[in-house]
Amino acid sequence: MRVFSFEKLASPDTKEKYGFVRELLNTGKERPRDLYPYLPQIVTLLDSENNIIQWAGIDLLGLLITVDRDQGIPPLLPRLYRCLNTGKMITANHAVWALFEIAKAESDSQNEILEQILRTQEYQYDTQECKNIVYGNIIKGARALYPGIRDESTKKKIYDFIEAQTSNSRNSTKKKAEEFIKKYAHFEYNWE
Repeated sequence: MRVFSFEKLASPDTKEKYGFVRELLNTGKERPRDLYPYLPQIVTLLDSENNIIQWAGIDLLGLLITVDRDQGIPPLLPRLYRCLNTGKMITANHAVWALFEIAKAESDSQNEILEQILRTQEYQYDTQECKNIVYGNIIKGARALYPGIRDESTKKKIYDFIEAQTSNSRNSTKKKAEEFIKKYAHFEYNWE
């Protein structure tokens, strides 16, 4: 079994520290099973004062969900939900990505996850532009998950949220929304 030295994250040598972060992320993408035994150490990354390390912890939870046979990640969902409401756009974007990955794999929590993602509409970010960027990432995540959303009510909420973004002031978010609506507007729904 491969051994990961998490103490490297405390190294004053930035090459060593961030090289290890890169190693963790690459392993999470390519061989998540090798990293899964380190879930307790990965969870501690969420509390890091270092944003890059914290973001890596968030991303790793999204990557490890595919091998989460022990169901260690669903109890961590409230911690990821809190990352949506820190006021920090980049932290929220990492949480949005990870939560969509978890929603794809963890169907029992799918509705709850999507409801929490939609709550970003209630949260404050540094600027409206930051919020619009978060919305664009929500659309991107929804694109991959949308056909697999089982609950029609949740599916409608996602659709309505994205439809509202067709008038978003950020051009790239608006385009993502328009492409999404164009792709899914023809589906037959029972939303009455």
